[in-house]
Amino acid sequence: MEYLGPLAALLVLLHQTGALLKISTSSSHRTFAGSDVLLHCTFSIGGSSPDPRLFVIMWFYQGMEIVKYQEKAEISHPRVSFDERAARGGNASILLSNATFEDEGIYMCSVIYSSEKMEEEIILNVLASPKIQILDKAVRDNNEKTLVCSVSDFYPVDIAIAWLRDGELVRNSSLGKIQRYENGTYSVDSTVTITPNHERKKQTFSCRVRHESLPVPLQEDFQLVYEVQTVKASMIPVIIGVCCAVTLLVATMGIGLLLIWKLKSRKKGGFPLSVIDGPTRLIDGEVVTLSCTGNHCVEDTQVIWLEKKALREPEIIQSHGVDPEKADLLLNTSYVMNTKHMGSQCWSSNLRFTFHVANHKGVTFICRFTSGNKIHEKRFHCTEVYAKPRLVDPVKPSLCVSGEILYSLRLDGFYPRDIQILWTCVSGERQEIISSEEQLVEHSPLTFSVCSEARISEKVFTDPSCKVRVTWEHGSMDQPQSTEMSILDPDFPWRPVVEEIQTPRLFLDVPVQLKCKISGYFPDAVTVNWLIVKGGSAEETLVTDTKSTSITSKREVDLTYSSTAILTVTPSLATHHGAIIKCRVQHPSLEKPKERSTGALRVTAKPCLMEPVTMTLLENGKIQISLCLERFYPGDIEITWRRERKYSKYLLSSTESVTEGNDLTFHVTSECIVSGYVFAEPGNKVLVEWKHESLDVPGCRSWSLRDLPWRPVMEDMIIPKLEAGKEAALSCKISGYFPHSLSVQWIKKEKRNKSEIKLPDRYYKVSNEEKAETFTRVSRLTFTPHPERDRGAEFICRVTHPTLEEPIEKKTGPLLTGW
Repeated sequence: MEYLGPLAALLVLLHQTGALLKISTSSSHRTFAGSDVLLHCTFSIGGSSPDPRLFVIMWFYQGMEIVKYQEKAEISHPRVSFDERAARGGNASILLSNATFEDEGIYMCSVIYSSEKMEEEIILNVLASPKIQILDKAVRDNNEKTLVCSVSDFYPVDIAIAWLRDGELVRNSSLGKIQRYENGTYSVDSTVTITPNHERKKQTFSCRVRHESLPVPLQEDFQLVYEVQTVKASMIPVIIGVCCAVTLLVATMGIGLLLIWKLKSRKKGGFPLSVIDGPTRLIDGEVVTLSCTGNHCVEDTQVIWLEKKALREPEIIQSHGVDPEKADLLLNTSYVMNTKHMGSQCWSSNLRFTFHVANHKGVTFICRFTSGNKIHEKRFHCTEVYAKPRLVDPVKPSLCVSGEILYSLRLDGFYPRDIQILWTCVSGERQEIISSEEQLVEHSPLTFSVCSEARISEKVFTDPSCKVRVTWEHGSMDQPQSTEMSILDPDFPWRPVVEEIQTPRLFLDVPVQLKCKISGYFPDAVTVNWLIVKGGSAEETLVTDTKSTSITSKREVDLTYSSTAILTVTPSLATHHGAIIKCRVQHPSLEKPKERSTGALRVTAKPCLMEPVTMTLLENGKIQISLCLERFYPGDIEITWRRERKYSKYLLSSTESVTEGNDLTFHVTSECIVSGYVFAEPGNKVLVEWKHESLDVPGCRSWSLRDLPWRPVMEDMIIPKLEAGKEAALSCKISGYFPHSLSVQWIKKEKRNKSEIKLPDRYYKVSNEEKAETFTRVSRLTFTPHPERDRGAEFICRVTHPTLEEPIEKKTGPLLTGW
């Protein structure tokens, strides 16, 4: 869309503000035909208040501009109103009055602020609720009957109609052709054919309607009306005779009364007229009766009423007949005149009509009697005229960016213009006057309307006993009228909505936060209490530790408040397992608190593995592995042992012993005996796995050859006194290892050459002595020292074992010289 003229000039002059414009609307809205609907659109500029000089607000309907606000509002839609004062605070909403089906469609709220522009669309749907009418319920026993359910005045066209008999669906119904009225609504007939039976006359038939405008289906229940048998033919002459006799008697009495009246009306004489009797105040819309009486009138007296408007000649009022059944229907548009001869030469005439300020203000009514050759008349002047103010809609509140509640009262159709409106805040016996602003509008013809607005501080509504009262007083009213608004009113729109408590998994002694979200409330005066109800008990315990509770609130885009209440819990089995935690929310708008609860809590504890795992070497080369898991809850736990090779897995048997501790947690010891030969190959391993409710994945521990605790330990080498030419032995003791696969190697480093050399067998002999039951080995190197070969050399005993990542060794150091 293009915005030209003054708007374009304004945008050129606007400076760059970096305003971060945001718009908030509702994407769709539904309303009913004939009602007023507020199309919500608010905008904000970061955290600051918008500058009215820097923004332009425009509304479009189906692409056509209907509202433009640029320091002043221009409205091109006859039923749209726009609050300029609210717009300056960031509320660009429009009010569409008396919505029609032609108002359906897409509305766009467009806001331009400095160099930023945002637009949001709102889809408006207008509805009309259907009405049900059962046209004919009369039936005859055993005679086929078609029942008709007429559904009318609905919009949109889609509708579903069903027939039921005693709550059961009737299958053979049919839907007629849908018709459309001139006002845009639709109607349709649904029929069903039945054969009534008098024995089942208490059956209830229902016509059920489902439609988009109905929150629940609309249903009309009824029972059939069985017609009474016709009168026998032999009784017809008797009935006709009785009717004729009664008719003849009534006619004879009427003729007699008429003759008496004529005889009395033949007297002659003067006829003074009474002053026209009428109300002192004439109220718009009320029925007025003007009466005038003439005495001593002749029999042929005639009475006419005339109406005289300013600067015009009197006009004879054309009166309708005086049929009592029709008179009230004619009062809205016509005059009804009735002249009677009261006897004794007295005549009385009255004129009845519905008074309207627009039609009758300043009018003079003339009652003219003509008796014989004389004419007399009396006049009644419509001077003190009023129209009562009409409350258009209930007084409804809206929220302001400033944090106040804006109440708007609209009174229509009153006259004269003088009206007094007073807003007060009532608390007990104390009243405080609230300032207000009134905007008076004159309508054509003659009547006035006023819109009175009062801003109420948020603090006022923190007291639920406080009421806002608006009172209006006008000359048309016998006494002032008023209406009161309270935060406890059923239609107060900003009561807190409390969501379900967000409950995470609870683990023993692991602190967690329970969160309860509260939204949509005003004012910001919500109070939250947390309570604990232990399992099987009705007793509630209030959480009083302020360190474990917190609540933070914020104001939302729709100007209401939201908050999140948090309870920090360190779960224990004694206090929390099986208990229910409640979040109790109180707000001035609530007569009783709202509650949300967690349901029975379930606390679990994860099994803790005791380290180190005990491994015991048994007879015959078997190993007992003892696994201890502590402080888990509940007591059900599954422990599985298995042996794994490169291409195969084998389950191993085990024994478990479960005990319960004083803190209600459980402990288990699981023992598994395996052959030491399981670890003969480096790739083999023994694995244990435990599954428990508290674990997302099973716990696991495994052992391979190098995880065994029995690694070889070497003692310091024993070096005897060496003498040249005399045989000697170096010995090294290795102990504490398992399995037996131990390798010992003796190595020599010569004095001149530091590299390791292999000992030749002709000079050096190695012997090993091993004790299987103790996993101990003594390795000896026997040789005859030679000065040339061994002086200054160093001997190394190096041990290799599967449990070792690197070999271990002991060294002699350079051998002493001086042999």
